[in-house]
Amino acid sequence: MDHIDHLNLGKLSRRDKLRVIRKELRVRQTLHGTLMEEWDQHVRWMAEQCQPTDNWRALINDWHNLMNNIKYEKAKADVSATGEVDAALEEVVLDNQRDDGEDADENWMTDNEEGEDVQGTNGRVAEKEMLARKMGMLLRSKSKKMLH
Repeated sequence: MDHIDHLNLGKLSRRDKLRVIRKELRVRQTLHGTLMEEWDQHVRWMAEQCQPTDNWRALINDWHNLMNNIKYEKAKADVSATGEVDAALEEVVLDNQRDDGEDADENWMTDNEEGEDVQGTNGRVAEKEMLARKMGMLLRSKSKKMLH
């Protein structure tokens, strides 16, 4: 795991680096699963049309098992999603240059019973998406450097 220690991800500990990498891998796995779900109908059709009967049964069985695994992982990820911004990811991407919300614009705050308004929720979602994109770019950049 020495290569993990050499990754320049700010002042993160080894454990936090591993968490950030694990989160990025899960995002990529989810994207790949979505792509495979889009292919599902086409793969089944091609297997039925283009493969001999013996191969077709094995291929469809393997494909079915793979699709079940993707659905299981997707359901598991949906259950564990909390809607909170990952602190380690935020620290890496923003490099501690932003405040923690203490000086937040009062227009984005609410005192209603639910505790949030549409603007606050959308702002967090947009920030989370931005963090994920920046983290993906950072990790791709780091992995390219490691390969060379």
